[in-house]
Amino acid sequence: MNENENIQTFSEDRFKGLKILLIILAPVIIFFAAILAFTEQPENAADLSEVLPIIFGVFLFFTLITFLILSFQKRKTVRCSPDGFEIENSTFWSSADSSEFVQWRDVADTDILESGFNTGDDGYVSVYSFCVEANDATINLLDLKTSSKQVIRQFIHFVNTATPHLKYIWLPNSQIENKEPIASACKFSKVVR
Repeated sequence: MNENENIQTFSEDRFKGLKILLIILAPVIIFFAAILAFTEQPENAADLSEVLPIIFGVFLFFTLITFLILSFQKRKTVRCSPDGFEIENSTFWSSADSSEFVQWRDVADTDILESGFNTGDDGYVSVYSFCVEANDATINLLDLKTSSKQVIRQFIHFVNTATPHLKYIWLPNSQIENKEPIASACKFSKVVR
């Protein structure tokens, strides 16, 4: 990429999973601490002071384990210029490795693809990625579940602007107006430009 070009960077949020865990675990632990506080008798107050540090320790343990697991997962950063893009993958502990630079004019299509895996016992987890078809390959640019809503909207808008040669664009469902979507995923619809 030319250093003088207007480069925009779009990154996945490495610790979104940790934030979600904290949002789920914090109320649960507060709920159990409140139950213990209201059910304990004053003569057992010493027992309550022994239980609360254990609950806090369990919360801290799960937080640290989740942080360690997430810190080894690759984080994707897409560096975009008006001419093209390149993808950098890194972890919390390692430096980035870059992919080759791809020209926007080589992009033949854009799509939001679903990939999923079974979690056992009839469980299924879907992961959505914003992808481009370029140079006879599908390139996964950004995972939508690990990116903030603002980053996703800005990124898709940038791609729409950078690929005026494409017949279709992706818009948030709230902006499609009277256009008939040909595909929909993750609150976005693919419509005729």
